[in-house]
Amino acid sequence: MNIKDIAALLESSVGALQERDKVVSPGVVLEELYNLVNDKLVVNLAVLDVVMYSIMIVSAEAGDYSLPKPWTKSGLGVMTLSMANRSLAPTMAYEGHQDIITSPLSYTSTNRPDSIMDGLLMPAEVFAEA
Repeated sequence: MNIKDIAALLESSVGALQERDKVVSPGVVLEELYNLVNDKLVVNLAVLDVVMYSIMIVSAEAGDYSLPKPWTKSGLGVMTLSMANRSLAPTMAYEGHQDIITSPLSYTSTNRPDSIMDGLLMPAEVFAEA
């Protein structure tokens, strides 16, 4: 196991966006991740399944970075782009959150999926609708 191999599978780079945006079989990617990680460690498959699902998107080409449903197509997103184009509240736990929060994209992108953590970042706006 090499940490760079795991990072390449999970994070990738913006240059690989088109390749990763193709429809993928989650089972194949999960098996590859499981084999990489469990080569030296013992990590429960359910934990790796959640990690893998978190990097999946519907379509970067269509600008839909939401988590795919069983009936939608799915691709592997590039982690930094997925985080920047999803709800910003979970991004606050990421080490690069300052770059994302200060990016103009954070203020111009309006098609963001909701997150349960949105109430932590903007409680008045989230709970005013309730």
